[in-house]
Amino acid sequence: MKGSGTIFFRRWYTSIDRRSMFLLILLIVFGMIFSPTATMPFAVKRNMPYLLYAKHHIVMAFLAIVIILITTLLHEEQVKFLMTLGYMLCLCAMLLTFVAGVEIKGARRWIKVFGLSIQPSEFLKPTMSVVSAYFLSKQYDVTSGYLSKSSNQVPLYLRPLSRFFVVRDNSFDRSSGAKKTRNNNIAPYIFLSCVFVFLSVFMLLIQPDFGMALLLIICYFSQLFIAGISLASVFMMLFGSGCFACLSYVFLPHVRSRVDTFLFGAQEASYQISKALQAIRSGGFFGKGAGNGTIKQTIPDMHADFVLSVMSEEFGIISCLVIFTIFLVITTRAMIRALETKNMFKILIVFGLSIQILAQVFVSFGSSMGIIPTKGITLPFFSYGGSSVLSAAISFGLIMCFTKSAQ
Repeated sequence: MKGSGTIFFRRWYTSIDRRSMFLLILLIVFGMIFSPTATMPFAVKRNMPYLLYAKHHIVMAFLAIVIILITTLLHEEQVKFLMTLGYMLCLCAMLLTFVAGVEIKGARRWIKVFGLSIQPSEFLKPTMSVVSAYFLSKQYDVTSGYLSKSSNQVPLYLRPLSRFFVVRDNSFDRSSGAKKTRNNNIAPYIFLSCVFVFLSVFMLLIQPDFGMALLLIICYFSQLFIAGISLASVFMMLFGSGCFACLSYVFLPHVRSRVDTFLFGAQEASYQISKALQAIRSGGFFGKGAGNGTIKQTIPDMHADFVLSVMSEEFGIISCLVIFTIFLVITTRAMIRALETKNMFKILIVFGLSIQILAQVFVSFGSSMGIIPTKGITLPFFSYGGSSVLSAAISFGLIMCFTKSAQ
């Protein structure tokens, strides 16, 4: 038994991307070290023990490391089962938020479980990416590199949907040299993936959580692009997304409020943005030192949405650049290694989650610096929130799992 355990560990250790794993654990440790300076002023404002939120974040960080390590041990079929089950549980929990959810700042995104606040929508990010990758990979044709469909691959009850989405394969017949055009019907599984994505986004907008909905859309579009959907279909979906954004501005007050604040600078709502920028400028390149920040105490969401401003004030802009570089290196290495697997399901998951994480980091940086409107999107492993930390752990665990080298 001891020998088999050693062999198992050796195989795992030699197959995992050790450099990315080291950088990932380094990110989590940085988040643990940084947590007290961002959460203590928030705890004091709420008349709580000043280390309460820092201790909670550190516990979640250790749990995140465990989840990442366990996830890297899973096989492809186990991931499909667990993430599909998790996705269905997320949808059920999100329905529960409309009935028994905890309302914070006008949004019902949380439910109480054994005294803990859980945000089910956070776990849509890893689970939805696996579900959509599964449907898209079902019809991927390895030989042509396009999403395609053979009549015997699609169940009978889905075949009537095949007229709506088409991928065109404009290639040359080598024997005759003539151009051949073949229509590959891809509707059944693309239609199902669209249904699940639309359902998820719709429920997020009702809560409302426009930022999370945006991340899911970015993840799904990136997977569609990698899978080889036709350019015409991509433009059609982009046009639909533009229309959707316009309708959101017209009919969703919270979306209109944030856009108007960004464009026209509403005084009350833009207060935290101005304070965040002031904190960044105050910190300069190297910062004031740990615990020496003063402007951070005037930022309402210093522990969550504007954690980068706190980091910049106390540790300087250089610290933010280091954190951004680590995220970029991990995700870039993951996408390169995923391409080496030649497995479209793994490629779609890794690319979808990597682009989603990068988008989350970009939005967090952009909103802290006033470049884009605030979205309420957290920075993985740094912003306070147990659901956010655990969701990021699952996402990175899946990335590390599907970028292991073949044995």
